[in-house]
Amino acid sequence: MGATRAEVTTDRLTPRSGTLRSSASITRRLMIGLTVAVGMSSALVVVLLAVFAMHSADAELERNIDAAASEVAQLLDAPLWDLDLDRAQRLGEAFAQDPRITHLTIRESTTGAMRVIARQQTADTAWRTRTVRHHGTDVGEVGVAFSRAIYRQQALQQVRLAIGVSLIALAATIVSVQFLVRRLLRKPLSELSDVVGAYADGDYTRSNVDVKEFKPLLAVLDSMGNKIARQLSDLQAGNEQLEQEIAERKSAEETLRWRNDELASLNRFLDIAAAEGKPAILLEQACIELCQMLRMPRAFALLLNEIDGSLKVIAETGHSYGGGRFEREIALDSHPALRAFLHGGEPVISESVREDPRFADVAQRLSGVGIESFVGLPLTIQGVALGAIALVASEPRTFDEDEIALASGIAAQAASALSRHRARAAERLLRAAIEQIPESVMMMDTEGRIEYVNAAFSQNTGYSRSEVLGQHPRLLRTGMHDDSLYDGIWQALESGRTWRGRLTSRKKSGESYFEDALFTPVRNERAQIAHYVAIARDITLDLDREAQLLHAQKLEAIGQLAGGIAHDFNNIMGAILMELELLSYEQELPDDIAAGVHSVRASVDRAARLTRQLLLFSRRQAMNIQLHDLNLIVADLLRMLTRVIGENIVVEFVRAPTPTFVEADAGMIEQVLMNLCVNARDAMEDGGRITISIEGCQLRATDLSARPEARAGSFACIGVADTGTGMNAETQRRMFEPFYTTKDVSKGSGLGLATTHGIVAQHKGWIEVASELGKGTTFRIYLPVSVQSSKRVSGPVVAPMRRGSEVILVVEDEANIRVMASRALRQLGYEVLEAVSGAEALTLWETEGDRIDLVLTDMVMPGGVSGADLSARLRAAKPELEVILMSGYSVDLVDDAEAITRERHFLSKPFTIAAMSDCIRAALDGMDTGVSPPRG
Repeated sequence: MGATRAEVTTDRLTPRSGTLRSSASITRRLMIGLTVAVGMSSALVVVLLAVFAMHSADAELERNIDAAASEVAQLLDAPLWDLDLDRAQRLGEAFAQDPRITHLTIRESTTGAMRVIARQQTADTAWRTRTVRHHGTDVGEVGVAFSRAIYRQQALQQVRLAIGVSLIALAATIVSVQFLVRRLLRKPLSELSDVVGAYADGDYTRSNVDVKEFKPLLAVLDSMGNKIARQLSDLQAGNEQLEQEIAERKSAEETLRWRNDELASLNRFLDIAAAEGKPAILLEQACIELCQMLRMPRAFALLLNEIDGSLKVIAETGHSYGGGRFEREIALDSHPALRAFLHGGEPVISESVREDPRFADVAQRLSGVGIESFVGLPLTIQGVALGAIALVASEPRTFDEDEIALASGIAAQAASALSRHRARAAERLLRAAIEQIPESVMMMDTEGRIEYVNAAFSQNTGYSRSEVLGQHPRLLRTGMHDDSLYDGIWQALESGRTWRGRLTSRKKSGESYFEDALFTPVRNERAQIAHYVAIARDITLDLDREAQLLHAQKLEAIGQLAGGIAHDFNNIMGAILMELELLSYEQELPDDIAAGVHSVRASVDRAARLTRQLLLFSRRQAMNIQLHDLNLIVADLLRMLTRVIGENIVVEFVRAPTPTFVEADAGMIEQVLMNLCVNARDAMEDGGRITISIEGCQLRATDLSARPEARAGSFACIGVADTGTGMNAETQRRMFEPFYTTKDVSKGSGLGLATTHGIVAQHKGWIEVASELGKGTTFRIYLPVSVQSSKRVSGPVVAPMRRGSEVILVVEDEANIRVMASRALRQLGYEVLEAVSGAEALTLWETEGDRIDLVLTDMVMPGGVSGADLSARLRAAKPELEVILMSGYSVDLVDDAEAITRERHFLSKPFTIAAMSDCIRAALDGMDTGVSPPRG
C-alpha cells in the first residue's frame, strides 16, 4: 500500500459495455459541472461589467454636459455682451445640432429676454446651467439639457458586447474541457471504471491502474470547487451590493423623474413664454405648472395697474374652497405690506398662515376662505414690480429649497415674458405713432446706412422703403449745400451731439424741397452710440405761405404809405375843388378864365380818381355798402364791357343758378371787374375769350392748407378767365404791387391790380390766381356770402344846393379844408365857427354851445379827441344837436367805428359844396340823407 504505484496482479479484464457507459456518465457529469461553473463565473462577470458600464455612462454624461455648458457659455459671450439675441440664437441653434442636446436656453441679463431652442421632446434628460460672464460682468445665462438615453444605449451596447464575448469564451471553454476530458481523462476513467466494475462483480484481479494519476484531477476538481465556492460567496456579496445599488438607483431615478417632470414643466412654460401670447394666457399656464410642481390645489395671478397702482386678478386655476372669495382688485395704498412684498422681489413662503406672525393681520381672513399654506411669488424685472403669483392650499405643508427655487425660476420667466410683452406693445405703439406722424423719420447705423424709414419719408421723397434700405442719405442731396455742411452734421453725431438746421433735399423725381431737420444719436443700454435718427418736416409750403405773407405785409406797408399820401392829397384837392366850385359860381368871369377854371377842375377830378385808386389799394376808401346780387352787377356791367373790350374779344357770362347776395359797394365791384377785363384784353391782342362766372362755394378747414389767405365758411366766387398770353412766376409774384406793370408807360399806371387787391381785401375777401404762359389766366375772387337776402339800401339822393342861416361849428385840422368849407358856408348864409381840433371845439362849446345848431367835424384829428368822441360829448350836453362826420378813411381804420356807424350823416372827402350844402340842410331839416356811414 505504501508503494507509489498500486498494481493488480490479476489478469487484465476486458471492459464491458456497462463499464463504458459508466465512464461516459462520469465524463458527462464532469463536463456539465465544469460548464455550469464556468457559465456562472461568466454571468457574474457580465453583471459586474453591466453595473460598471452604467456607472461609467453616468460619469461620462456628467463630464460631457459640464463641458458642453461651459463651451456654449464661452461661445455666446460676445453676442450677449452686444445684446444681440438673434446672433446668440443662431449660434445656439448651430451648437444644438449635437444629437445629445434636447433643449438649450439663452437668457440675456440686461433686459431679461429669453430664447429657447428645443430639439427633442423627452423628459429623460440631464440639465446644466452656466452664467455667462464678459470680463467679470454677468451678461446672461445658458442652460443645456442632454438626453440620458444616448449614454444608456452606449452602456447597454458594452454589456451586449461583454455577453457576446462571455458566450464565446464559454463555448471555447466547453469545447476545450470536452477535448481535454476525452484526451486525458477518458482512458484512466475507463480503466478505473473497469476495475470498479470487476470489484463489483467479485473479480479482484490485480489491475495496473495508477491512482496517482487521479490526484491532479482531484486537485483540479477541489480547486475548482473552492473557486466556485468563493465565486458563489462573491456573487452573493455582489448581489447584496447590487440590491443596495438598485435601491439607491431607484431612489435616484425617482428623484430624477421628479426633476425631469419639473424640467418638462419648465420647458412647457418656456415654450409658452417664448410664444409671447397674451398676459392672461401666459399667467394662467404659469399657475397650472406651479400647481403641478408644488402640488398646490389653487393658484391665481395678479397684474399691477401702472395707472392707478392697483392689483387685479387676471388668471387663476384650481378649485375654490372655504366660505368666501378673493378680492378681484386690491388697492395697494391700503395694503403697505403687500406693496413691500411686490417691490421687495423675494418670495413669501408660509407653511401655516395661522402660526406665521407675518400674517397676523390677515390670518383670520385667510383662514375664512380656506387658506392654510401660502406661497407668494413676486413678478419683478430689473427691480420693477409687474405683479405676483399666489399659490394656496387648505392644509399646512412644507416646501424644500429646490421647489421654491424652481417656482421662483418660473416666476422670473413669467416676469421676463410680461416685460417683453409690454416692451413689444410699447414698441408697436411707438412704431404705429412713427408710421403715422407727418414728419419723415430715418434711422441709420453708425456707418450711415439707412436701416428704417417711415411712411411719411416715402410720401415726401417718393422713395419706397425697399429702395433706400442699405443706402446712404446722400441720395437726397441736391448739390445746393457745401460738403462742409454735411461733414458738420456727421461730426456732431459722432461726438454725441444733436444737429438742427434747414436743408434742401431732392425727391426721387428730381424735384427739390425744403425741410427742417433734426439729427441725433441713439444710444444703447450701455450708453454707446448704436444708431442715428433723422426727423425732418417738409416746409416747402410753409415757406411759400411765409413768402406770400411777407408779400402781403409789404403790400400793406405800401398801402399805408399810399393811403396816407392820398388822404393828404384829398384834403388839398378838396380845398382846390371847393375853390374852383366857388369860382365857377361867379357870373362875371371872362370866358378864358371860366375855361381855365373848367380845365383845372377836370385835372383835379383826374387827380381825385387817382387818389381814390390809391385809397382803394390801401383799403382806406370809405365804401357805400349795400346788399347786392352779383348776377345783377355783372349783367348790368356787360353792356359797358362790350364797348370797352372791343369786338375781337368774346365776353361770356356764366350766371349762378340762384341769386348770390353779398354786402358790397357795387361801384367798387364793377371797378374790380373792369380792371380784370381790361388786363385780359391787353393780354389778347389778336382776340380771344373772357369768361366771367359766378358760383357759391363752401370751404372747410381741410381745404385751407395751401391757401394762406382763405378761411372756412360760405363764399361767392367771381371767376374771370381769359385765353391770353398768361404770366410767368415773377409776374405773378409782383402783380399786386402798386405801379408794377408789364405794359408800356402809355398803356397803364400799374395801379389796376393793386387797386383790385385793395378793394377785395376791403370787402373781407381774397384773390386766387392761376396762370401759365401761353395758356391764359384765371382770377378767382372770393367774397363772404351775406346772411341777408331781402334788405335793400337805396343810393344817395342828390338835391340842389340850398342856403341857410343857422350856426355851424366846423372842426377840421387841415387848414385848407376848414377855410374853404367855412368860406363856402358863409357864402350860403350860415354863421360859421371854426376849430382846429376836438379839444379846441370843446373849449369853444363852453361859450357858444347854446347857439350852435350843427357840428361838421373830421373823423380823425390830433389831440386825442376824435370826431366820434366830440360828437358823443356834445350830444351828452345837447341831445338834439346834429353832427355830420367827414373823412377820406374807411371806418375800420378809426378807433370808435361802432360809434360812427350810429351817425345818420356822413361826407366822403373830397366833396363838393353842393354835396355839403345838401347834407347840412338834410341834417338841419331832420331828414336822413340816405347815405350810409362808411364801413370797412
